[in-house]
Amino acid sequence: MMLRQFSQLTISVLGRLGQGHDYVNMRTHPEARQIAGVIILRPNEPLFFANAERILTQARASILNAGGTLHTVILSLEESPDLDSSSLECLHDFFGFVGGKGLRLLLARLKDPVYDIMKNNIAPDFPADSLSALSVAEAVHLALADKSTINHPAEQPTGE
Repeated sequence: MMLRQFSQLTISVLGRLGQGHDYVNMRTHPEARQIAGVIILRPNEPLFFANAERILTQARASILNAGGTLHTVILSLEESPDLDSSSLECLHDFFGFVGGKGLRLLLARLKDPVYDIMKNNIAPDFPADSLSALSVAEAVHLALADKSTINHPAEQPTGE
């Protein structure tokens, strides 16, 4: 039963609740608002061999459906205390997808073992500053502060 639950396709798009630091599932909290130019995704189950590909496929679809002028994808891995080789491979492919779209990827809420695995297995192909234990709110702040370093000439500044 646990394998069946963990292998189900579940990912949330997060939005900010009011003007605070809380980021919640926008489907269950319709009052939450997305940050302009940023999509925040959170797998609701730990990533592992049976669900990583399907969850990250849903993440890709969420990015493609977001439209607009995205500049940053934040992936919160708070539910993943560890990663297996299948999950790492899927994340590596996901990094390539996001980078291929000209977007910045920030990983938030990494546990220490996941950070170490990611740093040693993914970071050579991806900026190390994208891997962090930052909270989602801190990752959003970083995304908005560093927005000017991303080459999106058609993008208009947004007020926050």
